[in-house]
Amino acid sequence: MGTLTGVTLDIRSSNCGTPMYPTTATLENGTNNPQGLSYSYSYGGGSDGAGDQDVTFGSGEQEFEITLVGDRRYHLVDVAFGSSDTQLSKKDQDTYKVKIKDSDTATEDDYYQLLVKDTSNGDCAFWCDPRVSNKVPD
Repeated sequence: MGTLTGVTLDIRSSNCGTPMYPTTATLENGTNNPQGLSYSYSYGGGSDGAGDQDVTFGSGEQEFEITLVGDRRYHLVDVAFGSSDTQLSKKDQDTYKVKIKDSDTATEDDYYQLLVKDTSNGDCAFWCDPRVSNKVPD
């Protein structure tokens, strides 16, 4: 199994005193948000420096790790994938990192989404998502 470049996820809330990122997180339906905060995020690493992964189709199973960086009040809750016919699966997860496996059995363009909670805001939960592509070699 091959290993792809690691990915980082940095999250900011509207009360953190630092500039928000351009990408706004989507609050989980029905989540508790007692402070009325909004959240933004930025992925780093991956094959494009922005959290996306490009895999050459036919290169075999690949895996990569995503690590939450920055404020430790943010915890990973779950991982979801964009399509029902995905080749992506969760391999391993703890509070601050998750490993994702790409079986690389066909070409596809898919997404993984991380559900993150803010433990200082009533466990308010929100989604953050980049892309994974299995591409035909040039």
